[in-house]
Amino acid sequence: GLTVLVRNAETEPAAAPWYGNDRLVAAREFTVRSEAPPVISLEADAPAGLREFLADEGYVVQEGGEGLRLDGFTSFTEEDKRRLICRLDASTAPLVRIWRWPDGARSALSVTGDVDAMTLVDFFRRPLEV
Repeated sequence: GLTVLVRNAETEPAAAPWYGNDRLVAAREFTVRSEAPPVISLEADAPAGLREFLADEGYVVQEGGEGLRLDGFTSFTEEDKRRLICRLDASTAPLVRIWRWPDGARSALSVTGDVDAMTLVDFFRRPLEV
């Protein structure tokens, strides 16, 4: 159920349109053709939080070398995350990433319940109990 997305690069076999500029690679094995490596390149002294965030988002991150260079980060906070995602989405650099949801899903919904409340009446009666 792994979802691999590619942006601004050609693949063999061809990737299918997915959402925005991203395309979905359905094949288990594929080749990427692009002018630059489809990775994010960071400086050696990049903040650990930046590296961790990019890895959690499914991007391939390397130190130095070619690829989309993200430099100038002396720190990385929660406020920087949205700005970075917008910067990556606006980029024309080739990128490959492992998406967070399986089978090409764009989001997920989880519905949970309270096991202690066996009936609807029990559920509404609980706040009144001492």
